[in-house]
Formats: sequence, C-alpha cells, structure tokens
Amino acid sequence: MADEDTASNFRQHATAEQVEKFRNSLRHPYEVYGFLEVLERYAPFTDDHGPERLAVMFLGADGHATYDALFCQDNQMAPFAILIHDHGFGGNWSDFGNAGVMHDIARKTNRLPELLLVGVGTEPWVGYRELADIYPTYGGWASFERRLFQRMQA
Repeated sequence: MADEDTASNFRQHATAEQVEKFRNSLRHPYEVYGFLEVLERYAPFTDDHGPERLAVMFLGADGHATYDALFCQDNQMAPFAILIHDHGFGGNWSDFGNAGVMHDIARKTNRLPELLLVGVGTEPWVGYRELADIYPTYGGWASFERRLFQRMQA
C-alpha cells in the first residue's frame, strides 16, 4: 500500500469540542463492523432498469467520523448521494441534518454530495433545495418519509 493510502495520513476535521462531546456520549463499548454487498441486476433486464451492479457498504460505526474518513481526506471525493435521518435511535451524539457535525465536516472540506435523501424530522443542509417534482420515498422499519434534495450551485 502506498504511503498516501495509510491511516497515518488521516486528518480529523471535527473540532476538539466535537470529539469531546462524542467521547462523553459513549455509554458502553460497542463493536464496530462493516461489510460490502454488491447487488447485480437480473440478467434479462437492460439499463432501463438501473445499473448493472450496485455496491452498498454497511457500517456499524460512528457516521460523522466515517464520513470524514471515507470522503473528506486528501485526494478523496464527496459521495454522489447520502441519506440523513435524525430519528433519535442509535444514540447519535450529533445531528446528521443541518448544523450537525457531519454537515460541518462536509462544508469545511468542501465534500458535499450532489443529492441528499432527507428523512422526516431532519433539517436539510444549507445550500440544498428540495426536488419538488420527485415524490417522497418511504423506508426504514417504520416506513419513514424521505425527500430528495439537490445541491445548489454557487
């Protein structure tokens, strides 16, 4: 592995106060995990049915630090789209929506996705507008409403 790809080059973008708030929020140790699932389109279908393959990464880790590590380091790009939902489950120590730590890190590093899928009860990030002609989707264990927002160009 090349030197530029090692963890020693990781630069944390959260402030010292944000990191301390995270440390104070830990009530018990937890196991982190991750896996990558590659979904493949049924062979008889064409591109009209979506991409041939789609990779989805599942992580049991802090979302704010994960966003920083995966997308906000040198020579990295923002994801095309992310889902943000502040539903209050899982012990999140900061909101994912507007003015939360993830938004702060994304703005600081200019690693803002093109699209946000925003769950009900979550404030969309500043600089995004709702795509009003797109119907909301419903997902999660309780079929939460989610609306699509697009980044506005400066």
